[in-house]
Amino acid sequence: MTAQVFLVGFALVKIIYQGLLDALSDVQRKRPLPEEVGDVYDADRYNDYLSIVSDERKAYQLYRLVDVAILVIVLISGFFAAVDDFACGNVYLIAFLSFLLFRGVSAIEKTILLYHVTFRIDEKYGLNRQDKKGFAKDTLYEEVSTSILGLVIVFIVVFLGESLPEWTNGFTVGLVPAFWAAVSIALCISTFAIFASAVSVFVMIKKYSFSPLPEGELRSDIEKLIEGPKKVREIYVYDESSKSTGKNAFVVRILWLRFIGIADNCLESDSRRELLATLSHEVGHLRQKRNAWDFALYGTICLLFVAVVLLIIHPEPILLLVDWTQQSFGLTAMNYFLVFAVFSELVTPIVWGVGVLRNCGSRSHEYDADREAVRNGYGPELETSLKRYVRDDLMCVNPHPVIEILEYDHPGLANRIRAIREAGVGYSQGL
Repeated sequence: MTAQVFLVGFALVKIIYQGLLDALSDVQRKRPLPEEVGDVYDADRYNDYLSIVSDERKAYQLYRLVDVAILVIVLISGFFAAVDDFACGNVYLIAFLSFLLFRGVSAIEKTILLYHVTFRIDEKYGLNRQDKKGFAKDTLYEEVSTSILGLVIVFIVVFLGESLPEWTNGFTVGLVPAFWAAVSIALCISTFAIFASAVSVFVMIKKYSFSPLPEGELRSDIEKLIEGPKKVREIYVYDESSKSTGKNAFVVRILWLRFIGIADNCLESDSRRELLATLSHEVGHLRQKRNAWDFALYGTICLLFVAVVLLIIHPEPILLLVDWTQQSFGLTAMNYFLVFAVFSELVTPIVWGVGVLRNCGSRSHEYDADREAVRNGYGPELETSLKRYVRDDLMCVNPHPVIEILEYDHPGLANRIRAIREAGVGYSQGL
């Protein structure tokens, strides 16, 4: 089997996986809704929800099929062999040109999809408030930032690929030097993660207009809620109403930067106590402690670090992967982008498993944050606001349990409301 066949085959496996998730969703929607969410939708609004799910599914299915078709064309076009000849052995130029092709194609595909979803589907159901100029600006920020981050990843991969043989004397070192080489890789990844988080915050600030929450009773009440946790620099309102009907609140935590953001749509639709319920939840994230899922994730990361150390000591699997990829495409010079692409697909099951662990931890933290709102006396208001957010945005109220475990970083609404009510009973009984 060639690397080309592997890449296309794995892309098809992803489509099949998504098809299975869609089938599970269809099965779940045929079941009666739990009592906790039975009053979220009336008949007309629920029909709108079913309709938008169908419309979005068709759009994304077409997107995935077109993506695979373009992948096949690129892989058999001889593009990478042409780049190999053109770059004259410059591995940085080879990786850059390869990345440029894939990023450009991906940007075009994604922009067309988002345009259709925004101005055809969301517009149809009254969810969109963004004009085309704003869409173009936001898309430009997203694609430029994604391209910059992608180029940084490409540079890191090429740099490490060129440097590791030198650091390890041709991969002939023992455990201690291999350990320090792995530490260097981990530092590169950690630094990139911080940089990527900073870029995402920068893009968010450029896409939205943020203004401090005005002084008044609401701000005073919120400041009382956040007295205990780590210092929050500011409470901001952002103009979600200029883009959609969405309602959300969040906490940004990057190194020393901490602030709370809340959508102006929330201020327009929620009562004061409902706003305090939502923000009590966000304050709960500032108070949260590590849980068993977090430690399981840390343990998995440690195992992956050990695997990197072992691969540095025994690099034969990586060298075989490099030779296989180069021979499949008929290349003479190293194409780090292609090798990294193939390697990324090979380790997708591992990344997927880590993602499932991370989602489990995230859902656990969401339950903890909800309990903070209940502890502050806002349980009923939190339930009311969550139901309104879901109804207004035509969201799923009761995902299939398997999908919730595998894909959701927030609990499904039915489970979330059930937990809020149980926490309310517990606090009322002094538990």
